[in-house]
Amino acid sequence: MERETRMLLWTVFAVGVLTVGLLPAAWGTLNHAVAIGVKSSNEMAQALWGQSPSLSPTENTWLTNTKVRILPGADTTHVDFVSWNPSTWGPQLVISGYGFGNPPTASQTVLLIQDSRRGWTAADGSSFSVQPKITSWENDRIVVDGFDRYGATGVSNGSAGQGSEVFAPGDSITVTVTNPQTGSSGSYQTQYPISAPIPMVTLNPLQSLMVGQSELLSGRVSLKGTGLADQAVTLSAAGGQIRPHVVVTDRQGIFTATFTASGTGGTDTVMASSDGAVGTTSVTVRVFTVTLSAVGDATDNQVTLTATVNHPLNGYTLRILNRTTGKIVAQIDQGTTLSTRITMQPDISQTFVAQID
Repeated sequence: MERETRMLLWTVFAVGVLTVGLLPAAWGTLNHAVAIGVKSSNEMAQALWGQSPSLSPTENTWLTNTKVRILPGADTTHVDFVSWNPSTWGPQLVISGYGFGNPPTASQTVLLIQDSRRGWTAADGSSFSVQPKITSWENDRIVVDGFDRYGATGVSNGSAGQGSEVFAPGDSITVTVTNPQTGSSGSYQTQYPISAPIPMVTLNPLQSLMVGQSELLSGRVSLKGTGLADQAVTLSAAGGQIRPHVVVTDRQGIFTATFTASGTGGTDTVMASSDGAVGTTSVTVRVFTVTLSAVGDATDNQVTLTATVNHPLNGYTLRILNRTTGKIVAQIDQGTTLSTRITMQPDISQTFVAQID
């Protein structure tokens, strides 16, 4: 009888050992149950021999955590693949692999998404302008459901918006995941999809302006017809001036600035760049031409002065001045012609000029 009892105990122990040995083969299902199996084997050894090996720190972690699937012995963080969904602004992505650990705390920076072409990084941490919105963190899968402040800032005011903190089709991107508990890191080189849609920047046309005239400039940043809010827009002008140089879109994706035409006639060009897209518009700058004529009447010493401009004044001021005395003889701010009559003293010469301000 005693022999049969010993054989039964050894059989039970053998089953226990085999159970622990087979569990790691079930990839993706090993978690709390693995630790329970280890603990059960230790308790069995304690009953048979009065001793048992202590649990490792990793096994203790499995025992207290029921959320994370961990393959025993696979402690190194590894990123296998990154899939993109660029249909939203900003894009979504899923990171697949193993060894990612438990979700990080708010103070940890454990996910870096680096765009080497544009030279910027999105990361979870207060020191980064653009931050990924992590909606799910599992040991083998991380889901990023967009980005905070995506496109709202730029690493520079580079031409054509190339400094914007956004991804563009074909950009080379490195995704690095660091296990929050072990500090182990794994990286994966990926490419932002070539087929990803890009925003459109449009500028509303400006009416023709007179030299030095200022006008409100407006435009819009949109993606597939929908305005993008809080996007940084860099403005520049070839001829003339624009203020400010960097603006931010409103909720409808609209931005505004003030444009002042150049001091010479011709064509000024305004360029707006945002999120890697560029919009341009041109404005014709007109120059006033002023003529002044004088017709005298010798019988009453009256002189008629007439000033004419080649374009309507529309708020500009046309003046006739007596350069000899420094006084304004007449002025208007509408139309194209200014005429006035003055009395001249005999044998006295005076000089008159017409000017636009």
